[in-house]
Amino acid sequence: MNAYLLVALPAPDAREIHLFVDALRRCGARAVEREGDRFVALFPWPEDVDALVADVRSAVRASTTMDAPDPTWERLSREEWAARWRSEQAARRITRRIVVAPVGVPLPSAGERVAGDSEGTEHTGHGVVGGVRVGPYDVVIRLDPAVAFGTAEHATTRACLALLDGRVRPGDRVLDVGTGSGILAVAAARLGAGGVLALESDPVACDAARRNAEANAVADRVEVRERTVARRDLRKFGRFDGVVINIEARVSAPLVPVVPAALRPGGWFILSGVVGGERSDAVAAAEAAGLALTEERPERGWWSGAFERVGRDG
Repeated sequence: MNAYLLVALPAPDAREIHLFVDALRRCGARAVEREGDRFVALFPWPEDVDALVADVRSAVRASTTMDAPDPTWERLSREEWAARWRSEQAARRITRRIVVAPVGVPLPSAGERVAGDSEGTEHTGHGVVGGVRVGPYDVVIRLDPAVAFGTAEHATTRACLALLDGRVRPGDRVLDVGTGSGILAVAAARLGAGGVLALESDPVACDAARRNAEANAVADRVEVRERTVARRDLRKFGRFDGVVINIEARVSAPLVPVVPAALRPGGWFILSGVVGGERSDAVAAAEAAGLALTEERPERGWWSGAFERVGRDG
């Protein structure tokens, strides 16, 4: 597939972002990203552009309170989309030690010092990555999402990265459901996980996730499988030390009750993709399944939470 349609729409109210994104995905969007006061959605090139744009307009209007949004569009190749994303994204520090940078941003040589730093400062181990000062204990994640969901520009992805930092222990076995670009699977591996199983239903996203694992030298620890996960399937993959689900709430909700069956006693679970107003229902469902909330991160209308499996195996 060489051509894509990029559709731009004004940003919705924060309370309706999940409905807005869900409407775009139902219309076939492969990627949705925020650019200032608008969102852009990338679609496979359709036979009838006008018909798709009209469908997008109707779906957004039907799912949100937005008053007949007027989309604009342009044709892009996969290479143009990737170049556009890389040119518009900068390296970003997500946590005290996680930095996300586009693939292609040069990494400094070991021991290179940041201009202006004195000997012994925390940044003298590496140097500068895309304008961000990094130290010897920082975890730098190289990312090229191609046409897959999952960048550090999205609030849910940033929240999941922050919740992963401090929870992943050396040697952990981690399950990432709906991996998209693979950013969370890669992060888990870079944070020390011994093995990560990344599940994704979109074959294009699977390719992107595999490339990102290779770009971060963790392909030997990140296994990407093309698979749609149903409730009955979650327990088929064995037990994990941690499970991450960062997908729309309507898709994750049926999975939450069976997450404990996929976790070892004391294991952790990160749930994201929940709009702020649905937080109470999400927490109640997790607690009813035997998961205790340990940390939460609301951001820009979205909610993400970390849980711990309580109790023992029977």
